[in-house]
Amino acid sequence: PTVAELLESSASRNQACTAMQMKAEDGQYRGVTYGELWEKAGNLASYLVNLGVKPGDRVAIQGENRPEWGLAWIAAMRTGAVIVPLDAMLGAQDASFMLDHSGISVLFASRNIFNKTWKDNPDSFDKSGHIIVFDPVESSNPRIRCLDDCIAGGARSGVRLPPLPRPDAPLE
Repeated sequence: PTVAELLESSASRNQACTAMQMKAEDGQYRGVTYGELWEKAGNLASYLVNLGVKPGDRVAIQGENRPEWGLAWIAAMRTGAVIVPLDAMLGAQDASFMLDHSGISVLFASRNIFNKTWKDNPDSFDKSGHIIVFDPVESSNPRIRCLDDCIAGGARSGVRLPPLPRPDAPLE
């Protein structure tokens, strides 16, 4: 079985079991069950598909070690995208270089990384790319969105996800 199939099976068998702890808006941590995690990842994946992400596209994740990193990874995997992890310690110039040379269509980033690397220059990588920030941020740029808003948008979108990718299936 693929990692995606194992995650789907685990979410199905352990729906009510705690998968991880996530910090809520009030600063308190609350458990997220496998069922909730799979649903949130599915909603986020639907949002990504609505943005135009398709199997074989590249999605970058740059952030500290935190639960949202895993959520972004699962969502990107569910779209069939290629996940490009970026070191949280990369400076703006190095991160921009990597994004420019890897064909990224969506970047997930923590607020700290967004503020340090992307806030003042969101166009430093592909002008058609989108930035999804794990935490709420102030921005009038339509290409910059908060993770929770994207999850909610995916839930409302009605987008159907492609079948889980198989490792032996050719990319389009």
